Amino acid sequence: MVGNPDYVPQRYWIAEAEWERRFGDDASISLTARYSDVQDLDGWLAAERNGSVFDTPGNIGDASRLDLLLSATTPLDAMGLSNAVLDIDLSWNDTEVTDPLTGETRRWSGPREWGGQMDFRQDLPVRQVAWGWDFSAYADSEAFRAREYRAVDSGERSLNAFVETTRLAGVTSRLGVRHMFGNIHNRERVFFTGSRAMA
Repeated sequence: MVGNPDYVPQRYWIAEAEWERRFGDDASISLTARYSDVQDLDGWLAAERNGSVFDTPGNIGDASRLDLLLSATTPLDAMGLSNAVLDIDLSWNDTEVTDPLTGETRRWSGPREWGGQMDFRQDLPVRQVAWGWDFSAYADSEAFRAREYRAVDSGERSLNAFVETTRLAGVTSRLGVRHMFGNIHNRERVFFTGSRAMA
């Protein structure tokens, strides 16, 4: 990797709209749409030195990003679970930039296309106990460099659970189990002879 004296900070305009509705005192749902128009997006450029191609940080051109976000929270008393709450967060994005090496439209390096998380918690005050779980899942991430393409699957379909109690001298004690599906990290790397544009 080599430096780039022509690099400038990226600039962007953002337009955002949000809709929210509440149900009773504690339940709510919100939807956010956000559009970003970016100039001089940060990325990686190809630089040649002594006949070899290197990555250099730089601006890869104008780009755009659309984000849709949904958040919801609801008590579960209607299901017979008192003092229980379920929170849900979902996200999706569409990113576009013209690849400076291939001239083709592609996604940005880094941002995952979608992701989601669910969090459940129930407090049992009489027993001085609380328990819960959370589940999350995310799309793979990609990275586009001068001589390399990377796809990373972090195995992020994670289920965690916990139990808490304050029965021990009033101190909160917590027992948890994490990554019940395992903690897998897969990475695919494709190398090119010379620049990726020559593929």
